[in-house]
Amino acid sequence: MNSKKAQEKDLQTNHQVDFFSGKRKKAQMEMSFGMIFTIILIVAFLGFTFFAITKFLNYRDKLQIAQFGTGLQDNVNTLWRSSEGSQNYEYNLPGKVQAICIWNYHAQPSAGMTEVKNDIERDYTGEENTFFYPHESSGNLEALTIKNLDVEKTTKTENPYCLKNKNGKVSLVIIKESISDTKVKIQRV
Repeated sequence: MNSKKAQEKDLQTNHQVDFFSGKRKKAQMEMSFGMIFTIILIVAFLGFTFFAITKFLNYRDKLQIAQFGTGLQDNVNTLWRSSEGSQNYEYNLPGKVQAICIWNYHAQPSAGMTEVKNDIERDYTGEENTFFYPHESSGNLEALTIKNLDVEKTTKTENPYCLKNKNGKVSLVIIKESISDTKVKIQRV
């Protein structure tokens, strides 16, 4: 009976009895090297996974932006080569791009568009006519020079002329009004 009470007392005072040797030893948390190494590997694997997913998503966004520029230029060229017509197009863009703006640098900004103009003006180096809004949303590709685009006609009623990104899609119409037009214009759908 005394030994049972002694064992209970030992357990209460943070002591254990090693059943193999019969000796008492203090209870402590011991982690083997293998357990510590496994935890380190799990943390490293989770960190690498987070890093890889982030890079993959950034790559996807850059790819969508590049495809937008190529697709828009191809579609403008297609309609520019035709005698006349109009065609609706829809492009995928990352959600962080709020709008695509066509800006006539040589004309005054429309009322209420000064903030947009000031934001996209940072990317203007002399030739660009199509911009991503906000400025930081497109990564390294800040602006595009779309050839055969009549910027003056496109921005006649609103400068800059912005097409909103709705749920990752930008819809627009490319128009060539007559065979005598040397360039095409863009309008909202």
